[in-house]
Amino acid sequence: MYLIFLILLIFILYLFLFTSYIKKDNTSLFCSLLIITWLYDWIFINLEYFLPSGLITLLKMYQEFLIAIIFLVILVNTLKRGKATITKLDKLFFYYILLPLSISLVISIANKNEYLISGIKSFITPIFFPYILFKAKLFENINFSKVKDTFSLILIVTVLFAFYQSISFDGDLSKLWFYEFINQKGDVIEKGFYNYVKGENLRATSFFVSAINLTTISALLSSFFLINFLRNKKISHLLLSLIGIIGVYYSRTRMGYAIIGLDIVIYIFMKCKMKNSNLLYLVPFIAVFFTFYLISITGLSDLSSLSRLNQYTEFLYNFEIMGAGIGDYKSVFSFDSFYLCTLYAMGILGFSFFIFYFKIVNKNLKITFNNIKNNDSDSKNIFIIVNILTFIYVFAFHHIAGSIIQNLLFLLLFLQISEYSERKDIKND
Repeated sequence: MYLIFLILLIFILYLFLFTSYIKKDNTSLFCSLLIITWLYDWIFINLEYFLPSGLITLLKMYQEFLIAIIFLVILVNTLKRGKATITKLDKLFFYYILLPLSISLVISIANKNEYLISGIKSFITPIFFPYILFKAKLFENINFSKVKDTFSLILIVTVLFAFYQSISFDGDLSKLWFYEFINQKGDVIEKGFYNYVKGENLRATSFFVSAINLTTISALLSSFFLINFLRNKKISHLLLSLIGIIGVYYSRTRMGYAIIGLDIVIYIFMKCKMKNSNLLYLVPFIAVFFTFYLISITGLSDLSSLSRLNQYTEFLYNFEIMGAGIGDYKSVFSFDSFYLCTLYAMGILGFSFFIFYFKIVNKNLKITFNNIKNNDSDSKNIFIIVNILTFIYVFAFHHIAGSIIQNLLFLLLFLQISEYSERKDIKND
């Protein structure tokens, strides 16, 4: 019965996704992507108990299938027109993303990397997918009030599940919904006990495998509704923001509080209408250095924190100029920093990825900043740019490659690019 429910759920979600694309209902398409991204771990790990791994791999490839379909549609339309329109963004994407990732992919194949598929889903798909959606104009005319309703649903249900996990935990990790899946992969949850238990309390994971994903999603949505509350004073938004903080609490990880704190600081500085928007970059960078300082000399130097610091030393000893390949085990699984895993996988080519990110972020930041000064910016765009800046900090301490967090972040980034392009604030982008 449980298998039938899971199959029906994934069938309905995929049907809704692809029919939304065919009907050009961009709002429904975006909301369905949010829900699939949210439930991705929970659905597919549970399906692993019943279905062969090959079928699961195919079912997981909805993004890759959509990329192929949309690319073919764009190609056919371009051939019909007889010419292609190459924008500045396309050139940036080619030189800083497509070319370096292609070289890294060839290196992975040459090195016979064992985890090539995982590497593709970690480093290539999360950036190619929103880019191709953007090229197909699938971020245009999205009704964000429905997206807000989807965010509300995701937040409430996620935190309720985390609450249930916490109050029902009796010290037996085998009752976690993903326990058997992890053990089947050869990892024993008890060996990483501190990842799941703090003191006598469970680090709740909700629909995810990691408490990090719970705390990050809870913090992001808490920040989203807090910014909405500060701008429209709706009590419902304040309550939703508080629910997000409860989710962070049950995850029992520090990162969620750091995200909310940095979001608030950046938001306050933006509202102060500073003369130079580039000064806002100081907030996440100072936070990174301050965190390293705390890890080095204070009581924050627990096993989890010190392991992150030690990884920077390991990275420097093992760094290769052209990278180990995006399918290398350490590239995909070993580092807790998105900066480190990207540079380890791609070598010096990995810098191009972050150059692209900062070029886009900088343009979006300037537009949002100017709009705020002119009282012409909505809560959504402030939330997106605030968190894009905050993730400069998050990248330093968490491996988000291929995670729901990275997928959500890049969907929001390209949503903002699309909106600013529609409003002709970005010329030739």
